[in-house]
Amino acid sequence: MGQLQDRMIQKLKVLGYSKNTQKLYIDQMRRFVAFHNISPDKLSREDIYAWQVHLVEELKVGYSTFKIAISAVRFFYNKVLDRHWFIKYIPYQKKELVSLRY
Repeated sequence: MGQLQDRMIQKLKVLGYSKNTQKLYIDQMRRFVAFHNISPDKLSREDIYAWQVHLVEELKVGYSTFKIAISAVRFFYNKVLDRHWFIKYIPYQKKELVSLRY
């Protein structure tokens, strides 16, 4: 990611995100970029959707992992690239309700 990664790290620090969140977001963005093999500032919302499908159908990630991955992407487009309108096209999964047994 190069300069974009540096900008994202700076923005995460300036906004006071924890070291752990910074690490998770950067790691997820690296995976996102590696999946597409193109700079993320060149990607479309269809590309982001393809990433979401990949996470769910191929990697079969759980809700928490999906949420972290998408939070990282949303942060990048919203805070680093200043594409606020893009956010509505990057939805979260609906969390499955776990029934409690007593």
